Amino acid sequence: MEKSLWIWGPLYQSSINLASQEYAKALVEQHIAVDGGILARTNIATKEKWTSIGDGDSCDDDLDIQYPEDKNQSDLALALEYSRHHTKANLIRAFGFSGERLDHHLIGLACFKRHLDTLKGAQARIDGHCLMLSPGRWKGHLKASTVSLLTLEETQLSLSGGWKWQLKDKHCKILDDLLLSNECNEDELTLNSSKSIILWSQEPIEAWWKFYD
Repeated sequence: MEKSLWIWGPLYQSSINLASQEYAKALVEQHIAVDGGILARTNIATKEKWTSIGDGDSCDDDLDIQYPEDKNQSDLALALEYSRHHTKANLIRAFGFSGERLDHHLIGLACFKRHLDTLKGAQARIDGHCLMLSPGRWKGHLKASTVSLLTLEETQLSLSGGWKWQLKDKHCKILDDLLLSNECNEDELTLNSSKSIILWSQEPIEAWWKFYD
């Protein structure tokens, strides 16, 4: 089982039950709390190290790494930058980054995307329905599902195997509608992307996700 880095955001409360279920069978290297995400520590029993990072605007607790509110980076970007130097885990499990402000949600996705762009063979599973893959070739055995692929910049993309709609080195535009609601058979799938890409399904990630690099 691959070790994972767990990152907690301020909106963690709606995901505590899901996180508790996953934690029972996960191999976690460490936890990084983004500002108010540190409050999750009292809601789930963990044994690994926690590091809290942020400016304190969503938390009254003292943080391990405190930044001023007047800064030009988000707390999440700073936490991901910290993780780059303090963990070897290529699997990120993130809770508490969606469900409230759409602008924060979108910028959060962009932060994860920029982070994965610097890695090879890395995945980020964000809250309940979003999987992000770093650039490169991926194979997997997905359960039958409907998955949309989201490109946050122009991307060369190939899809083969069990995808209903396959692509061969297609130049995809930003958030290309060509990638909406692709159907997957329960079969081997291949995805080759020149940029980090998001896979999103209405089904919980654990119900369909089996990608590996």
